[in-house]
Amino acid sequence: MSIVIAEFRQRVEGIAFQGIGLSADAYSPDIFELMDSLAAGSMTPGYLEVFRAATPMLAAIRRRYPSVSLPYHAEGLWWTEPDWRERPGTAMELDLVVEQARTLGSPWINHECASKRLGPYAFGTYLPPLFTTDSARLVARHAAIVQQALDCALGSGREDGPLVLLELPPLTYFRAGDLSAAAFFAEIAQSCPCGFVLDMGHLWTHYRYSAVTNRITLSEFVAGFLDEFPLERVVEIHVAGLSSHPVVPAGPIALHPDLPLWLDDHAAPIPEILYDMLEQVLARPNLNSLRAMGLEVDTKPVAAIVREFEDFLLRFGSMVDADRRRVLEQRCPSDSLPNFSRSVTTGTPEADERLAEASRRYADLIVGMPGPNGAMPALPEIDDAPLRWYREGYLPHEILIWGGDLRSMFPRTCERLREAALPLEDFVSFWLACREELPAPFDFFLLKLERFTRFVSVRCPAAGELVRQEAAELRDAYEAANLPAGCESPLSLTGWKAEAGR
Repeated sequence: MSIVIAEFRQRVEGIAFQGIGLSADAYSPDIFELMDSLAAGSMTPGYLEVFRAATPMLAAIRRRYPSVSLPYHAEGLWWTEPDWRERPGTAMELDLVVEQARTLGSPWINHECASKRLGPYAFGTYLPPLFTTDSARLVARHAAIVQQALDCALGSGREDGPLVLLELPPLTYFRAGDLSAAAFFAEIAQSCPCGFVLDMGHLWTHYRYSAVTNRITLSEFVAGFLDEFPLERVVEIHVAGLSSHPVVPAGPIALHPDLPLWLDDHAAPIPEILYDMLEQVLARPNLNSLRAMGLEVDTKPVAAIVREFEDFLLRFGSMVDADRRRVLEQRCPSDSLPNFSRSVTTGTPEADERLAEASRRYADLIVGMPGPNGAMPALPEIDDAPLRWYREGYLPHEILIWGGDLRSMFPRTCERLREAALPLEDFVSFWLACREELPAPFDFFLLKLERFTRFVSVRCPAAGELVRQEAAELRDAYEAANLPAGCESPLSLTGWKAEAGR
């Protein structure tokens, strides 16, 4: 047994079996209303994984449910980026993760193996990493840094801090790199004792937007993925909804045109096919570190969550009981496990520079930014058609509408722009041309307020005072929604929360 594997085993042995639970937002829907509705149906989640929120809100959740296990779904650690460790905001983000994990008393912290920042560009939803060996090794080093910070702040004696879990990221039409996602995570597992979260909906997108879609069935794809993926590192499984994006991709669809163009969507119903995939996963004997299965339900109506949770318990409750028995039978006494000295490995200068250059080209290619010679950057392992779907449809929608429709947020300003014959769509190119250092912590909604105010002030100065007034009103309302008085009845800004629709 390698030292990395043994260290992971030592860490995961300290996590109690959680069973079936929920991964939820504190505000959307109201988490207290959700828990009350489940209790009214005589249902109690085995655990409640809570997304990042205002720390007083997390403290209120901890007080309300003192006996419920509260893992933490972190946000803002863009550890797939080569310069993450050196970024000015990284220390602040790490401090926040430690503080909020402490507030919740979390057994683990989960974070997508993805980023909402690529180079100078800011995005509202996750973008996958480059699936390369260099990238996987970088992520492993960065995850080890986070684990070290948690151990130093929250560990005691022989007890470790909350375990770091990396989640399989979703694909939004495209991927880049010469490794499969399974091989990418296997590479991470070789050098970092972290755990993994396997998300069924995310896995479906890897099938849908893969070149193999036309050659093999979904069941065959999942079987091959599970053969290659380090299942013995999976601590949690997520299941969430899928839906088609409002902006339908233009042009011919070469990848199995009969399949729906679904994307990750936690507000949408969970399709039956994900349950079939989950049964295929649970049948694997090397799934021996599994501690939890959760429905991801942020932004979904409470009544729909209650129905899906009840159905999930009926369908998978007996399988989870079997997993609980298997975990208990395989556990080792803690004093039989070795104590390890933990250190963070370093990469080679050649590999770091190679990845930095590839990451720069990846970021510019995604947004359609030409290189110094005027030509588009090239990456050999990326399909141009799905990338155009993202760049020409999904990304403009994200900037103009997702997380806050500008026409609803700034109605008077947008009317003034219409009168001045200034197309709102010009804001997309303005956004992508912004290359200043991003604020930390990075909040997409607040960044949208700041950049739209700047856009209007530059392109339509006559509307400058009006846009500043509307932006101030929105900022005040947003802060009130995220820091409600007493944290007992959170307000909501439907469609305006920066982290909605993860």
